[in-house]
This record gives sequence, structure tokens and C-alpha cells, in this order.
Amino acid sequence: MTSILLNDFTTEVGYDDLKPFFHPEQKVTVLLQPIQDDLSGSLYLYEKTIQQEIKHFFRQFQIQHITIIEDVEADYDYTIHKVKHSDVLVLVGQNAGKMMRDLEDCGLDFLVQHFQGIKLFVGMAAMLSMQAFYDTTYGYEQLQGLGNQTDYFIHPCYQEEYEQLEVLIHVLQTNQKPILVLPKRSGAIFIDQEVVLIGEAFFASHDDLDELYQLKQRYV
Repeated sequence: MTSILLNDFTTEVGYDDLKPFFHPEQKVTVLLQPIQDDLSGSLYLYEKTIQQEIKHFFRQFQIQHITIIEDVEADYDYTIHKVKHSDVLVLVGQNAGKMMRDLEDCGLDFLVQHFQGIKLFVGMAAMLSMQAFYDTTYGYEQLQGLGNQTDYFIHPCYQEEYEQLEVLIHVLQTNQKPILVLPKRSGAIFIDQEVVLIGEAFFASHDDLDELYQLKQRYV
């Protein structure tokens, strides 16, 4: 089973690594976490930009059969049909905990978890590729994920700043597993238990704690 994690839809880095997994005849279904409208329209514009990036990403691989679903609950039967008949399933979101709860609430978690094609997790949705993950929205609550990654924790959308360094340190202090860190323009490909890093992705382990402490002090 193949799972691909991407920080974003940029193909400037990793195109050659990704190309063997995507073919023109594939059917793609995208579960896009909805974003609430705001008065300025900036979130609406962001959402439309994401949709354009999704289409551009797959069309670089000559894939034309792309279905983007924003409201999985409203289009439940349609979503079920599309997922079952897809070769590639994509999850895109900026709040992993909420996305996981939404999928559980509408009963899609089992179907997604046992999807037999290629699963592509983008943005914060990359955390869902783990068997369990930390939702830091309200502390460090551990939630059940949709994947089978048990050897690593995954930290997507990484930027070197105080809050994110603090999360890395906390996870390393309380667990024995290393962390797969995904900065901008990076990703990873999991084929069974083998992992291929894309771009600037890196692993952080207990051996890196001193360096992470020093980095965090720069932002105090």
C-alpha cells in the first residue's frame, strides 16, 4: 500500500519521485476540508486557489479525471461512490483534528482507512496518515488516524518558530519515536514500511533535542 505525504501541491521538488505513481488513466477523488466564509472573501479566495493547485498538480501527470468534494456530509452517497471507484484518494486540510472528527461523524473513516489505491495526504491532513496522532488544537489530545504509519510521528507545515519547536520537543520528550518533519516544498512516500524523503523533509530524533532547545532559545 502506498501513501504519499506532501506539505503542499508544489511539484518543483519531487516530480521525478512522484511520477511513477500517477498515470493519465487514473481517477482521482479529493476530499477537501471546507473553509468557513469570511466577510473579506480571503478564505473563499484561498479555497479556490487550492482547487486550482490541485487541478494543476494532477494535470502535470496528464490526469483529467479529478473530482473535488468539499462537503462530504452533504454529498455522502456521491462521496462513497466516488471513493470506491477511485485510483487515487486525496485528503487536503488545515485542521487535522477537525477533519478526522468530521470523517468519523459521517462514517467515512473506515472507507478511507481501507482504501486500496494510492492515498495522498496534503497539508495538515498528512497527520491523518498515522495510526494515531496528536491534535494540538486543544492541548495534546491523541486521536485515531486513517493510516498505518506507526514508526514515526509526522509534523507537516513546519516553519522554524517557537511554537512549532516547542511541539517537536514535547513529542520527542514523551515518546521514543522519531518525527518526520515536512517544511515547505517537501514530502515523503511510504511504500509499506519503506520511506523516501522528498525535498527538504527530515527526521528529528532524541539525538536532536539539544539542537532544538538551542533553536527555541533564539525565539524567546
